[in-house]
Amino acid sequence: MAGFNAGAASVGVCYGTSGDNLPPASTVVGMLRENGFTVVRLYWPDPAALAALAGTGIKVVVGAPNDVLPALAASESAAAAWVRQNIQAHPLVTFRYVVVGNEVPAGETAHLVPAMENVHAALAAAGLGHVKVTTAISQGTIAVHLPPSATRSPTPPPAPCRPRASPPPCAARPPTRRTGSGTRTRRPAPPSPAT
Repeated sequence: MAGFNAGAASVGVCYGTSGDNLPPASTVVGMLRENGFTVVRLYWPDPAALAALAGTGIKVVVGAPNDVLPALAASESAAAAWVRQNIQAHPLVTFRYVVVGNEVPAGETAHLVPAMENVHAALAAAGLGHVKVTTAISQGTIAVHLPPSATRSPTPPPAPCRPRASPPPCAARPPTRRTGSGTRTRRPAPPSPAT
């Protein structure tokens, strides 16, 4: 890696491990620190990389790979086990996000939202509610993407979130506004677009 001074900016890097002749995780993490990287994304919870990141203060975005989505979606206990094995087992790692799935193909998204909900619930139950749950989508899932105002989805949207005691991570909340008295009110949700 070439030298880079991140200064006050938060600069991250994606750390892929699919390859050969890769340096050991401890060497990679050393290079990240030397070059001022403050955030790293792991596409899967690689134990060696997580061990090397422990105690460094580098913020970690870790992926739950596509192949575990069916299990995470089908069972809250499977999601809890995944969180125990891959997040709680590394208490000295500064986890910021769990990316559930990575560019899941449009025809295989049925497990995505339930998996995200179960991982979110498992993190909250483990006292790790500060770790956010998100996903990465392929630009190919958006039929038209330029300009952004012309965006259209080629497939129907996923089923709505299942109700929970607290709002799930994907629940749409209407924005708030302040009234003249300084109190906040919720704007009514916009009507659903006609299909």
